[in-house]
Amino acid sequence: MKNRHSSEGNGHLLKYRLKSTCAAFCLLMTSGGFAVAQESVEVEADEEKRAILDTVVVSARRREESLNEVPSSVVALGEAQLENLGVIDVTDIGTSVPSLTIQNNVGGYRSTLAIFIRGIGNTNGGGGGALQAAGSAMYIDGFYIPNRIGSMLSTLDVDRIEVLRGPQGTLFGKNSTGGLVNIVTKQPEDDFSADMTVRAGSYGDRSFKGSVNLPITDWAAARVAVAKETYDGHYYNTYFGQDWGARDLEAVSAQLRLKPTKNVTFDVGFRGNYQDDQQDGGGCRVYPDQGMLDTANAIATDLGRENPYTGPAYSNGVVQWGGGLTGNGHLEDLYPGATLDFWDACISDSEQGDYHFSSEKATFLKLDNEFKTASLAWESEGSVGILDELSAKLNYGNFFSSQHYLGERDYTPVMSHATGTTPYGDGRARETESFEFLLSGSLMDRVDFVLGANTYDDVFYEGGGDCLRAVQNGDTAAIVAGDAFVDCKTDGNFQGLNLIGKPSGGGPGIAGRSGLISSEAVSFFADVTVNLTDLWALELGIRQTDEDRFFDQVEFEFDRQACSYASLPWGSPADGPESQMCELDYGVGGTTNGVEFYNSREISYSATTPRVSLKRKIGEDSIVYALYSEGFLSGGFNDELQDPILDPLVTYGPEKVKNYEIGVKGNFFDGRLNLAVDYFLMDYQDKQESIEIDNSSGQFGNEETIGLTTNAAAVEISGVEFEMRAMPWDGGVVALDFGYLKNEYTNYQTFDPATETYVDLTNTAINDYTPDLTINAMLQQDFTLKSGVLTGMIGVNWRDEYDYQSTTIDAPASRCIQDAYSTVRARATYRPDNANWQLAAYAKNLTDERYLNNCGFQERQGVYSYQYGAPRTLGLELKYFWD
Repeated sequence: MKNRHSSEGNGHLLKYRLKSTCAAFCLLMTSGGFAVAQESVEVEADEEKRAILDTVVVSARRREESLNEVPSSVVALGEAQLENLGVIDVTDIGTSVPSLTIQNNVGGYRSTLAIFIRGIGNTNGGGGGALQAAGSAMYIDGFYIPNRIGSMLSTLDVDRIEVLRGPQGTLFGKNSTGGLVNIVTKQPEDDFSADMTVRAGSYGDRSFKGSVNLPITDWAAARVAVAKETYDGHYYNTYFGQDWGARDLEAVSAQLRLKPTKNVTFDVGFRGNYQDDQQDGGGCRVYPDQGMLDTANAIATDLGRENPYTGPAYSNGVVQWGGGLTGNGHLEDLYPGATLDFWDACISDSEQGDYHFSSEKATFLKLDNEFKTASLAWESEGSVGILDELSAKLNYGNFFSSQHYLGERDYTPVMSHATGTTPYGDGRARETESFEFLLSGSLMDRVDFVLGANTYDDVFYEGGGDCLRAVQNGDTAAIVAGDAFVDCKTDGNFQGLNLIGKPSGGGPGIAGRSGLISSEAVSFFADVTVNLTDLWALELGIRQTDEDRFFDQVEFEFDRQACSYASLPWGSPADGPESQMCELDYGVGGTTNGVEFYNSREISYSATTPRVSLKRKIGEDSIVYALYSEGFLSGGFNDELQDPILDPLVTYGPEKVKNYEIGVKGNFFDGRLNLAVDYFLMDYQDKQESIEIDNSSGQFGNEETIGLTTNAAAVEISGVEFEMRAMPWDGGVVALDFGYLKNEYTNYQTFDPATETYVDLTNTAINDYTPDLTINAMLQQDFTLKSGVLTGMIGVNWRDEYDYQSTTIDAPASRCIQDAYSTVRARATYRPDNANWQLAAYAKNLTDERYLNNCGFQERQGVYSYQYGAPRTLGLELKYFWD
């Protein structure tokens, strides 16, 4: 959340903001172009030395074209640029592209991915991210990947990564209101080539990547790549006495290309990522308010113990966690003094080091992602009637993900919280299937067009569905009312364990889920570019989308004594392995416990998303442009609302974004300067907000607060994005990027069903994981040696302050404020003359900066949790290549 003062009231009107920049832009559009130096400069640097300045070919408009011809804000990072930036997996680009943030530990759990572009995205991981779609999307080769668990993060055999900023609702479709990240993989080619990369670095970082491109015949070629990446982790678990946060990734990519005729191309591909990881560790900090500190002191007095915390109370401190059976909070329901043990563990771990924690759970993530593709393309290679360069392409994609995990967020041996999948059954699974048809071509050398149709099917499973079917086939109304029970065993769905071993009574407990969430969508789109003159071009696009979403889920609450983890402390034979959730004693008396929530809903909606752009050439490879585009995010479901009063809130509708953008981009000074600058203004309506309803009266069940998502807000977003690459001298490259973002609610009204009144939250700070200002700078220099070339690179990433928990725009800094900071990366690469190898040394976070990567995702009993970003890492990388 931004923690800043609003100096402009509730924001400017859109028309006023647009007029304020119109005059300057019109001068650019009507001028004869920039005054660019005409003196030709001889540059003898080879392709690798100039790679960072090369104009990349992109597919941002569903056809391949130069990046500098696209009238919108696009960043494309080719293979050489990714190497120079030290990008190992996709999350690394989050600190290299203005207006882009990638969080890969949402809620404290590894590989729960959240992408924010221009401040638009969300971190709602409910239902594995299927309940609420993400506002900024991930694509692979133009296929939408809905899963926020993992999302194919390996850069194995990646040709380039494209970041399209702003809504992409016309050419890419739904769920890209902020923009999208498109991973473009390498395809088979006609000539033989191969490469191999071996890396070793700090904290047991070891990896191998290899690929081979193999021509089979004159009309067939194949490409295969494999990777193995391991990491011991930079955390230390004092409970187990070992390093923690290990990663073990195996990845494979295989492509086959057939060209039976010169006009026809058939491609099939497979890409798989298989992870067997530990969850990352984290920290907890004692930060009580006065009431919580008084409670802890009273507990210590009653038990004749010392309170391990001797610090002050805070006005914005963490409050007591409910009342519990004793009135001293739910944690004390475990056993007398649990609060003091919790605080003592947090304090002790913090004293031992920034990356020390003491969780008693052997947390893990087992995640398999597989992606299958096929495409059949035809190209005219000449005129067809009045059409030129006509091509037709049919694409098919299938994405499947399977997940089992165990996670904990209190980071201590006190068994207050854990979530995961049951130690048997199907876990979580998601399968997406899509078909797309594209027709593109030119008309009379003046009109370029793309026409398309797309179908999309997505199903997310919580377990195998046995309990869901048992509820549906029984007396559903009686079961939900608690007057009847079902006999089933939750076979792999989400299971939350709170206060394991706690005696019976109110408050948090053990729950298991069973259900499915599905989506079916059909869309048709068209995009036409009319070259009005040799300098001017007008683009018109539109997309019509119709979507049906279905949600069917049941959640059970189990007797706490049904769990074998009933003894304290940990270690008795009955406790079972620490690496799995507990084995529940199902079927007591022939039944499970009662249903806590059951919902079954279907929603349908349609959306039309247009796009209009006007561009003018101002040089051989440069343009100035104006763009209007729209996008929408699918509606979704709230899974834990059972009371009839809350029934209208079970579903919520789509959100919509209108984007106004102007920009200039191109190559200047004989190719020595590449520049892209844009200003954008976005009107964000029906924003899906996560809110909490006070339920201290117990009107809506046992929970003290009811969390839900609803369409509650309107937001105005504006900003500037700047990217510059320059070669001011031979062999040297200077890069400077910055992104400035300002956003604030123009209207935020929520309905409180308990009081039947609306609450005005317009002054609330926006939780967008994006600082106001980010700056990246890089200097690269080639040094010619007798035996080869040494390339040195140093880069700095600076990020403005960001408050993870600020509540209102003018609020004081919270306990989760991250001050402005910078991280430094460096790389030195040696390439011998006439050799097929190179050796590089690299460093990330060279100054060993401590900065918050996440904070406040759990707050209980006077304690909040947080995670730091990775410490300094050093390594060596050896690469061989053959062609």
